[in-house]
Amino acid sequence: CTFCATGTMGALQQLSSAEILEQVWHAKTALRLSDEEGVAGVEVRNIVFMGMGEPLDNMSEVLHALRGLTHQAMFDLGAKHITVSTVGATTSKIRQLADLAPKVKLALSLHGATQP
Repeated sequence: CTFCATGTMGALQQLSSAEILEQVWHAKTALRLSDEEGVAGVEVRNIVFMGMGEPLDNMSEVLHALRGLTHQAMFDLGAKHITVSTVGATTSKIRQLADLAPKVKLALSLHGATQP
């Protein structure tokens, strides 16, 4: 997307579910090990899929990551704390997400008609 800073990088590859989950693990670890004032004891409570490509173009890996994020033995996040953001996925992909992950929130990123 031209309106997003990461869009200037160009598409390199789709992230695997393991890479997605690893990002969350690193964030949780950094927070846990931090001794910065105001950071100690802070937990990752919400996850938003956005900013590094269209999540719904990587549906199978996103769905697999969602299972890991919500699995009690892994990250144990409630689905209501997870949002998948899209900038223009097809209606069929949005329906597929709703069918396969009904408790996850959906955000639509709107931008101007003059922006590709």
